[in-house]
Amino acid sequence: MSTDDSDRSVPSWLTRAWHSPWPWLALVIVLFCVPLFLGLDRQDLENDEAIYSFSVKVMVQAGDWLTPKAIPSETSAFLEKPPLKFWIVGLPIHWGLLPLNEFGYRFWDAVMGSIAFLYVFAIGRRLAGPICGLGAVFLLFVHGPLVLGHGLRTNNMESAVLLTYAAGIYHFLAWRDAAPDNRTHIFAIALYFVLGFMTKFVAALFLPLVLGMAILIKPADRFRLRMNWLTFVLAALLALALIAPWFVYEYYARGPRLIDIMFGAHVMKRFTAYLDPAHLHPWHYYVTELWRQLGANGTQLITIAGACLVLARTVRHRWLEGALLVLWFVVPTALISAGTSKLYHYEFPFLPPVALCGGYAAAWLAARTWRWFRQPAQSFTAWRDQRLFPGAPGPRHTALRTISVIAGLAGLLTAIATSLFGRVRLTLGDTVLFRNSGAVRAFLAGAAVWLAGAPAFLIRSMLPLGALLVVLPGPAYHGTIDQELMWDRPLHDVATCLQEEVVRGQAAGRTPPGIWIEARNFTHRYSYYLHDLGPWQARDVASNPTVAMHLFAPNTYRPVLLSLERRDDFVQELKTDRDGLLRQAAQHAGTTLDVVQSAAGSPMGVFEREGVVLLLPGPYAHCAPARDLLPSR
Repeated sequence: MSTDDSDRSVPSWLTRAWHSPWPWLALVIVLFCVPLFLGLDRQDLENDEAIYSFSVKVMVQAGDWLTPKAIPSETSAFLEKPPLKFWIVGLPIHWGLLPLNEFGYRFWDAVMGSIAFLYVFAIGRRLAGPICGLGAVFLLFVHGPLVLGHGLRTNNMESAVLLTYAAGIYHFLAWRDAAPDNRTHIFAIALYFVLGFMTKFVAALFLPLVLGMAILIKPADRFRLRMNWLTFVLAALLALALIAPWFVYEYYARGPRLIDIMFGAHVMKRFTAYLDPAHLHPWHYYVTELWRQLGANGTQLITIAGACLVLARTVRHRWLEGALLVLWFVVPTALISAGTSKLYHYEFPFLPPVALCGGYAAAWLAARTWRWFRQPAQSFTAWRDQRLFPGAPGPRHTALRTISVIAGLAGLLTAIATSLFGRVRLTLGDTVLFRNSGAVRAFLAGAAVWLAGAPAFLIRSMLPLGALLVVLPGPAYHGTIDQELMWDRPLHDVATCLQEEVVRGQAAGRTPPGIWIEARNFTHRYSYYLHDLGPWQARDVASNPTVAMHLFAPNTYRPVLLSLERRDDFVQELKTDRDGLLRQAAQHAGTTLDVVQSAAGSPMGVFEREGVVLLLPGPYAHCAPARDLLPSR
């Protein structure tokens, strides 16, 4: 879709609005950036989130800002990644600007994701106009793993790295068009590289590789590079000056262990072997998983069509922007596919070129339909006005046109809102004034009203708008919003309840109970949420009497975390030798058998998730659903 200035049928105000970035940026912010902040505290921390959130929490509470700490220890150094992201998250919490909870941890990820969306829009606008940028951000927003998984709304590293690449690519394109003495974009690329490198280490290294390959394609860019070589050197030195101090300090404090952990284990071993066998995938994993995800949100066709259009223009016209999109996706994806350990969120920084291809297809379709419908729209409005208002247009004509424009616009906006949100309803108190759940019905109604009296340029816009409503999956947008607003934080609620009970116990003179653990494998989210309940005691050797003591002896009540196998073994012994096990528990606790037997008859709280079960006896039982663990006599 285009508002060619030579087209006199298009009002000048519409032309100015089309070419101005501000209305479009407002749309991106309202439709895609603001929703990233919805419900940030409604889900439990993920496994990796718990690792990073623990490091932030210890930084804030202990004041050691140089060396992050590894969960669950408050003294062991966490050396897998540089600490910049921890500082970004922790300092506003330390200053009291954000709460020390899931919202506070995730806030800056949503901020950086939002800025990345704005950069992607800006890139798309450079490629093929605002529809391209808007469509690309739409396709990123409905990509489930990016927004709802290990991505832009979680306290992980992906938002910062995505922002690094989106900003770096944009500033490279802007540098090509800027005045020869403009240094701003070069230093911006360097600073965004620092953000990525000091957040996720070598994950940022593909950016200079891609830009270096792109800059060699055209002689004009190579000439600009020679002109600005000193600025590039100074920007590189600035980046080095910002990156080096922390590494020098940690190497001085930790020695070769820093390199062994950060580079040896978490780069080379992930690339050549594995740290977790679940991360082993075939060489084509990233491409096939991307294709599967595109199918899940209904964007395979538009993405493939856009990729074909971009490739055709790139080959035919030596289009550098298209070549840059290809390099941005193909080079990093090929290199990380050569490794053995693969996780889909490693691919997130390289999804924008895929989305931009889809946005390019949307812009191409809108532009072609806008152009094709020019003459038919003008002919139709001339015929319509001649039949309805023969002679000179008068007040009735103006009134009908105004009513038609307003009513048709209401119908088309209703169609857009219905496509995005699934249903539109307007109420006054308990009275429903208007509701609609059919986007097609609302679109046809708005189109019919416009046909009755709207000017030619508005009638002409119906076909591109209808095409965009068809090719962009509105239900996927609605599904993303629904998932963001869903409550799913059971472990948070259990931990909060337990912490309140511990505080009450401390007020009564009791020490925090801590946790008794007989489970080899449990996720770090348990370590994070249960960390503040007191000292942990973990045992590799099974001890059913000790478990029974903590569950059934009132003077030693304590939450118990068991693997499912240990839980089944414990319940089995209760079935076969209940009295003997309770007698041993009473002896360990220094109490009588009657007391233990009486307590054993009470239900306890049971929380089961991710292959482990948390058993909550006595005063802690109300913090989880009650269940009678013992078989009846």
